[in-house]
Amino acid sequence: MNLINFLKIAFRNLGRHKIKTILTVLAISISVMLYIFVDGYAKGVSFETIRNLINYETGVAKIYSKKFYEKKDDLPLYENFGNYDDILKKLESKNFVGSPRVVFKGSLINNNEEFPFVFVGVNPEIEKKVLKYHNYIKEGTFIENGKYNIVLGYTGAKKLDVNVGDTVYLSTVIDKKDDVGNVKHINQLISLKVCGLIKSNDFVINSYMGFLPLDILQDDTGLLLEEKITEIVIRKKDAKESDWITKEESVSNIKNILGKSVRDDLVLISYEEDAKEASAINNANNTFYNVVVLFLSLLAIFGISNTILIATMQRTTEIGMLRALGLIEKDILILFGMEAGLIGFIGSLIGIFFGILINIYMVNYGFDFSYILEQGNFDNIRTVIFKSMWNFPNIILAGIVASLISSLVAIPPTIRALKTSIIDALNFD
Repeated sequence: MNLINFLKIAFRNLGRHKIKTILTVLAISISVMLYIFVDGYAKGVSFETIRNLINYETGVAKIYSKKFYEKKDDLPLYENFGNYDDILKKLESKNFVGSPRVVFKGSLINNNEEFPFVFVGVNPEIEKKVLKYHNYIKEGTFIENGKYNIVLGYTGAKKLDVNVGDTVYLSTVIDKKDDVGNVKHINQLISLKVCGLIKSNDFVINSYMGFLPLDILQDDTGLLLEEKITEIVIRKKDAKESDWITKEESVSNIKNILGKSVRDDLVLISYEEDAKEASAINNANNTFYNVVVLFLSLLAIFGISNTILIATMQRTTEIGMLRALGLIEKDILILFGMEAGLIGFIGSLIGIFFGILINIYMVNYGFDFSYILEQGNFDNIRTVIFKSMWNFPNIILAGIVASLISSLVAIPPTIRALKTSIIDALNFD
């Protein structure tokens, strides 16, 4: 019997056993569909987290003073550095942009309300070339040089009950070293006008960050910076929000570009080093999702195997009839293996079809968890919209594996039935 005849009989058998075929196909398609969804979702969340971190907070690399970096969690404003023009020029000469910034802690006061914030002083024109959070101004406008204004995260502003146009007071303590190295603490209160509210894909920015012009912080009405900064954020010029990191943006390449401009008192670090906690949580999430995908894969394999196994065993009588009609054991084995493989193939196609449909929505829109995140403290969450991403090799692999498993699992019960005498097989219940 040739292959075409086997296929014809296999297709005919699928029609003869409609209910069993439909149930088996349904089990396989659901398994494949769930695998595609979870696999794409896991990779998408990880990808979005890192991309948001780079686009809105860290760039691909940062430069700090070594002493600041050692105490980075405390944001020690007095461990700043100056004389950084050479760094910016070298970056620009190689198609990079460096945004000088000052990051410090404080609180915002509005009427009787006061909430802690993390503030970032930036040059707005340069900052726009490096980070992308300014694209998410929900209300108002971005900050301008020379103006005592501030842009707040949308969630943080609502907690403080402020809107665009309101006046708020920034309260902070300036830590400044004197000539002998002692740190003096100076209380400072700065009046600012809220010019815009940001509602980005980054939970941290939305919740408790404020951005203000760097130039208003230089003298005694600001932070007494005297042209010094706490960090430089680096990104490739004209990098788009959808772009992933290129080899050119590696820390080693940036280090080669800057050479001795990164003085001994400075340190150049990657985004992974800069956001260790967020990266660690993302890696932990990846491990968790990989375990879930593995468990789901095993569950799918078990489900497919069990369904095919039962369906084949229930046809022991049919195998006995085929043997009684003179069909040799090899042909019966091929026929049942091919039939099970066809069921697996059809189930895989249906599962892939619906898995892709779900993924189309998840890749383009995803799940918006902003409301849930606003109710709790999730400082290390770097995304509010959880999207999937395409993983076509795994989608194809899922279909192939499901088809192969279906075909292979049908072989043992078929062999067992073939070892039974024809009379016992015909009387099998």
